[in-house]
Amino acid sequence: MGNSTFQEVVFTGPASSLAHVRKSLESAGIRCRSTKPKRAEGLVRVQREDGEPARTCIRNSPPQHGRVIEANEAAWLRCPKCEAALSLGVRTCAVCGEDVADPHGF
Repeated sequence: MGNSTFQEVVFTGPASSLAHVRKSLESAGIRCRSTKPKRAEGLVRVQREDGEPARTCIRNSPPQHGRVIEANEAAWLRCPKCEAALSLGVRTCAVCGEDVADPHGF
């Protein structure tokens, strides 16, 4: 199974918090992937069907820094054309080439 299955963003925070969240999720049986922080923060992604259980797990064992990404905010981090996971600040989808500078047309 490739990383593309981990499309639902559930958390953002510094590297130490990413490690805490990954450990909590994995101990709850929720598979996840995290990105390395390019500046100050990285992301934790899970499979879409695990989004809400993952958010609940993180809230029950919150890290010292970072924040849960709610489902409505996570929608901004998916390509509107192909639904591929997007990184913060990208302007073009790496999968389909769609211009995603403002994925909701605002």
